[in-house]
Amino acid sequence: MSLNNEEIKSRALGVKMNKIKSSSLFYKFQRSLSVRVSIFLSDFVLFIKPNHISVLAVVLVILTLVLSLGSNYYNPYVIIIIQLILLFISSILDKVDGELARIQNNFSQKGIYLDILYHLYYVLVFYLVTGFFFFYIFEHEFYLIFSILLAVLMVSYKLTGKIRHHIRFKIILEDHKNDIIDFGRINFKKQPRPVRWFNYLIFMTYDWVWLFYLFLIFITYTNIYIAEVLYGIYILLAITFVSVELFYKYPKQGLFKKEEI
Repeated sequence: MSLNNEEIKSRALGVKMNKIKSSSLFYKFQRSLSVRVSIFLSDFVLFIKPNHISVLAVVLVILTLVLSLGSNYYNPYVIIIIQLILLFISSILDKVDGELARIQNNFSQKGIYLDILYHLYYVLVFYLVTGFFFFYIFEHEFYLIFSILLAVLMVSYKLTGKIRHHIRFKIILEDHKNDIIDFGRINFKKQPRPVRWFNYLIFMTYDWVWLFYLFLIFITYTNIYIAEVLYGIYILLAITFVSVELFYKYPKQGLFKKEEI
């Protein structure tokens, strides 16, 4: 028996329903678009498989980075807008592949691998292309060097969950459970509200950071000096916050308790 669109939508969103309800308007908007694409593909383009969508999303992200080479020859404002549009489309496709997999009941290890690859590339490219843009506009190597550093740190932060699983695997593999000296977690005090807001701004790549970077791009067109000060302060604070998370807070708070091994 064939399913109607509402039933297909319910299957497509499946385990993501609770996340959608509790997420931002931006995420809900993306899901409203992705599920329409997923339903269309499942109805009319039957030969398309989830992994085809995943590969296309990865290719779009790589293409986005390649376009940065054109900033020397074309209007950098046109280039960065095209890049952000491509990243937005890729993030829609990143949702479509999972939805299509649930509709078709077509799950694979390759699909999970491509999904992880996409998320790493997306974060890296997002910070690189915006950093390249500000480098071209401000014409100072500082912005290029520090945007590359921020991109690398953000990818490392994105990897922390995957690294955590590898740590557990290695402890069990090498039978070090009784030798580990740093089991347990330190509970940090609740951060002041302004610090929590800035933390949210840095790490919510798909939400606040998008709007903040669009705001900065607009400001560079109207008042380049204010934009340079804002971006300079932001990138230094962002590097500081990510470094604290990676090298201080996560090793103390994010790793395993002994009973979890």
